[in-house]
Amino acid sequence: MMGMLYCIAKALGETNPWFVPILVYLDRICINHPNFVISEKNIRRLCVVAIWVSDKMFDDFYIANCCYAELLGIPNQHFNYLERVFVQLLQYDLNVTQEEYKAYWSHMRDFILDTFWKSTPVPETRGGVVETVQVENEICN
Repeated sequence: MMGMLYCIAKALGETNPWFVPILVYLDRICINHPNFVISEKNIRRLCVVAIWVSDKMFDDFYIANCCYAELLGIPNQHFNYLERVFVQLLQYDLNVTQEEYKAYWSHMRDFILDTFWKSTPVPETRGGVVETVQVENEICN
């Protein structure tokens, strides 16, 4: 799931500030609704709706619903429904505390380093800057 979120974020050209709340939101849904299962059937829509809700919550200039609906290949009306259900599953708790943000950021960073950097040969450096293209290609392809 982390790899999928990373690839969606990269494809949308978004920045990281809303990325951590997505993890908080998905975790809250799983905690509040133990019978809710994240599966191959719902992961794509769930991630895109999570990105949209987080983007809308934490950014003054967000992308319109219709663009996200198009990304999923569904009618805008259905995307609006998915957004409404997602927020209801969160029990309308969209706030992410500073402590939550730091904890999830640390966990995400450790996961990415352990999963993608340790299993991949260290990329060459150029002028002191690590080239991440090789790692991004492995994650997103």
